[in-house]
Amino acid sequence: MTQINYLKIYSIFALSLLSSCHFARVQSNINNVSFDVIYKFSLTGKTSKIKFICLIPKTIEDRQSILDVNYSVTPSKIYDVEGNRYAEFVFLNPEHDFEIKISVKAQLIRYDLDTALNNFKATDGMIPIKYLIEEKYLEKNNPSILEASKRSTGKTQIDTIENIYYYVLENIEYAGYNPTDLGAAKALKLKKGDCSEFTDLFVVICRTKGIPARVIVGYNIECENTPKHAWAEIYIKGCGWVPFDPTLGELWLASFERLSPEYIYLSNVRNDKVLNNRHYYTCRYWGGPVKVTDSFSTRQ
Repeated sequence: MTQINYLKIYSIFALSLLSSCHFARVQSNINNVSFDVIYKFSLTGKTSKIKFICLIPKTIEDRQSILDVNYSVTPSKIYDVEGNRYAEFVFLNPEHDFEIKISVKAQLIRYDLDTALNNFKATDGMIPIKYLIEEKYLEKNNPSILEASKRSTGKTQIDTIENIYYYVLENIEYAGYNPTDLGAAKALKLKKGDCSEFTDLFVVICRTKGIPARVIVGYNIECENTPKHAWAEIYIKGCGWVPFDPTLGELWLASFERLSPEYIYLSNVRNDKVLNNRHYYTCRYWGGPVKVTDSFSTRQ
């Protein structure tokens, strides 16, 4: 790489000291999982109509295969927008609290820089400009972001991406799960954040370098505090979209090149108009307010 980075050296050394549990993470290539997502609806008054939309997983080449999906309530429709899949539910005149349970069987596939480099793609498609522009939470033209960009460079595209990755790890600390998004610029100012901020900062600095990058939202089945998770995909010439997870680099000293098959992909849109800029679901109601709580759990 272009310069000696002591965090990288320390990370490599620390990886050799990880527990057998974390070592199993690195070595596994396929992970068959079953999981449930439950949405509970609490009524606080007379409600005439509820329209609920949530993300649902779909098969993605090289990343995950969705083997079966069952709904406790049949969706009114299932549709795709910008690569994401949504289930929509409509309830008329509900009389009491209720829930929706979505049960999924999936095969998660290890996919990372290491595997992508061994699967060279001779032709690359056109990448939409949206993966290079400034948007909410990804403040590409912010002075602090531009300064960070100057500090993160390399001789090759992958060198640059790696230096950006470690710049993020060196400049913000994990502060625990926060349901409120800060955005890349504020996270850099505060020098802290959760997975959203680690990912936003990584993605936006890549964009300042002219490297297409996007935020991925879904679940990580190994995260201890919450399975809800955000990570990044970066477009690398000859490889296509490659996932990276700077948050796990901070928490577990995970490798830049390798990721374990513990990711359930739901969305590649940072500001989701279908969900009114929410991450996992949105709920609209007519009449008395409706409170929605969600949970995720794996099954044996």
